[in-house]
Amino acid sequence: MKHPERTIAQQKKFLIKIVLLQLFFSFLFLFFCTICNAAAIAVSPSSLYYEDVQRNTTIEDIITLFNPNNFPVEFQYFNQSGFLEVIYDEEENQEDNQDINGSIDHHIPVFGSIQVPIQLTINEDIANGIYEDYLLFRFITQDKEDSLGLTAGIGIKVTFVVNDNQIVDFSVYKAVVTDTEVNSMLQLQIGIENTGNVVIQPIYSLSIVDDKNNTILDEEQNLSLQPYKQQEFIFYYNTTNLMPGKYAAFVSLIEEDQENKLLFEKELPILLLPEGTFRRSGLLEQFNITSLSVGKNSKLSAIFLNNGSLIADAKLSVEVYIDDQLLENLLSEQFLVEKNEKKELVAYYTPQEYGNYRFNARIYYNKKETNQKEIFASLKNNYLSFFTGNSVALGGGIKLNAIEIIVLLIIIIVIAWYLARRK
Repeated sequence: MKHPERTIAQQKKFLIKIVLLQLFFSFLFLFFCTICNAAAIAVSPSSLYYEDVQRNTTIEDIITLFNPNNFPVEFQYFNQSGFLEVIYDEEENQEDNQDINGSIDHHIPVFGSIQVPIQLTINEDIANGIYEDYLLFRFITQDKEDSLGLTAGIGIKVTFVVNDNQIVDFSVYKAVVTDTEVNSMLQLQIGIENTGNVVIQPIYSLSIVDDKNNTILDEEQNLSLQPYKQQEFIFYYNTTNLMPGKYAAFVSLIEEDQENKLLFEKELPILLLPEGTFRRSGLLEQFNITSLSVGKNSKLSAIFLNNGSLIADAKLSVEVYIDDQLLENLLSEQFLVEKNEKKELVAYYTPQEYGNYRFNARIYYNKKETNQKEIFASLKNNYLSFFTGNSVALGGGIKLNAIEIIVLLIIIIVIAWYLARRK
């Protein structure tokens, strides 16, 4: 015997399946059609090469962009190292749109092309050598509301060889290391004068050994110095876990090329003294707080004076109390402060409630702490500033873009699937 109720239920399930299939294929159709709106652009030439370039010169060239699409396309340009510059200007009847990144949107007509002038500027202090730069183009359709907002991009590699008369000459007028204690900071200074006409970029190499020639530290850093300039480079090294005694620092400058030519080398004796040999002294001179409001970030700043005989590794500590109950202990970043110098140390705090606040500030340095300073503040309702956000009003009908339609279809599919399961 047939059950008409079961037959009706089966028919409902069959209809729901048909609807789900229709929604699924509609989703695929919409997705692939939307992707097709992404721009495909060609560029010529694909790379540029300039040989025997002179310093303090400018090279101009032309790049052609092609739009094979049946819709207009906008493009933006970006540069990495700063040698290249696009000097393209639109026609007077075409408007450029500047985005939040400072890039300019330019237009390429349907099935058309445009020529983009570029300019390569060679600095007067650049050294001889081979340099590479990249000019990046990003493309997007003008009709952004009807697409997923997908963009296409392409890069043009620009290579240029600087071959000009150059003078590479420099001298090291200072190379000193300051004796210090164990468990404190070791300071090494190198003073270099560049008497040549190009930028020099030597590799600074340091090796510290103990009295038994055991290597304690090995490191390298790239330096850079403008022509006709003097500059002192200061390096700091932690002596934590080292024993008092005699050490040696081998300092060298190396030319970064295939041969790694040695330009300068010197051995500096180091004497690490027992902890407590030098005087440690510091002072918290000032402690200030900007305007204090509930829910608003406030700046807590302190001025630290290092009047001791060692480099200080200083850190601000602020205890926050409300109605004499400790809420939080704030810490600033840790900074190195030279002898007889001052440094501003900063922490931030956001009050979450009203009440009577007390801020106790001190500075920790070299396993010591400074004097303490206090600030009292009372937060009440009438001192609170209110801030309102922007509201959005919808009206005049609803206009959905592709992404919103896809999300809506997914929601419909999920609801239909859930109803089918219940049946």
